[in-house]
Amino acid sequence: MNTKTIAIIGAGFCGSTLAVHLLRPPPFTALKILLISRAGSIARGAT
Repeated sequence: MNTKTIAIIGAGFCGSTLAVHLLRPPPFTALKILLISRAGSIARGAT
């Protein structure tokens, strides 16, 4: 199975929620999600 890598720029509420939804079953391909945050924290602050 091919692994697909998806980079999400911004790990605030929207970016984190997008990552959760992309990883919900049923995955048709193996996914690797990379959350990139300037602040260093995940799902903090306003969008």
